Amino acid sequence: MAGPDRKPVSSAAATTPAPSAPVVLPKTSESSQLLKIRHSMSHVMAMAVQQLFPKARVTIGPWTESGFYYDFDNPDPFTEADLKAIKKGMIKIINKKVPLERVEVTRAEAETKIKAQNEPYKLEILEGLQDPITLYTLGEDWWDLCAGPHVEHTGQLNAKAFELESVAGAYWRGDETKAQLQRIYGTAWETAEQLAEHKRRKEEALRRDHRRIGKDLDLFSIEDEAGAGLVKVVMNGRHDVKNVSLDPSLISEDKEMLEDLLAAAVNDAVRRVESSQKDMMKGMTDGFPFPPGFKP
Repeated sequence: MAGPDRKPVSSAAATTPAPSAPVVLPKTSESSQLLKIRHSMSHVMAMAVQQLFPKARVTIGPWTESGFYYDFDNPDPFTEADLKAIKKGMIKIINKKVPLERVEVTRAEAETKIKAQNEPYKLEILEGLQDPITLYTLGEDWWDLCAGPHVEHTGQLNAKAFELESVAGAYWRGDETKAQLQRIYGTAWETAEQLAEHKRRKEEALRRDHRRIGKDLDLFSIEDEAGAGLVKVVMNGRHDVKNVSLDPSLISEDKEMLEDLLAAAVNDAVRRVESSQKDMMKGMTDGFPFPPGFKP
């Protein structure tokens, strides 16, 4: 019975709220709208980069299954501060609702425009394109060789649902003998909730990455110098892969997860060694005149 200073709790108030529906994160290939968003966002990023860094030359900027990237030839390395500035520039372009328009041009017209802007990579790309040649303009100040598709204007992009994630090196055309470029990776979604869930999943994947965990807890190491994919198990100074057990003092609630990750790493190494041994044996025995029916 409720006391004089207490009010009875209603059944509605006492009911635990139902868990929210899981946030769906479709791949680009599964969503025509996300394809337009991510492809358009790569153009917006390139425009922002060239506004901030006039010496940057553009190459290609496709979508990926979870975002987009663009490769740049820029004299100086992009920094974290640069990424923040580029993101701010992108937001300004988005808020202006700049139209994206498809324009069909002749090969000669495209070549003239490219040379006027001193874009050598675009000139090389043009050489490999089939007619008709199409451009996509971003307002009156920026354009790129592109077949689309894109959103109608940048106002259809959610300024709260994208992020610039990292910078990596990349060779032009994937050829190490050609120019080394800088690739800026980004992700873009329809809603801010999807972006938040994407970030959460990336952080969780990093937290559970067996390569990081093994290094942090000194459980094992992966040393490419000793052999690609070779796992060296280190348990209290031991280097024995048999009967490996984890030290409970090092691990709390993630004990089972770490055991699974360690087992997976060791098993992967064993498979690599076995495969390498088979290849080596095959190379040694090919053409050797073994007796009939004998299998090495």
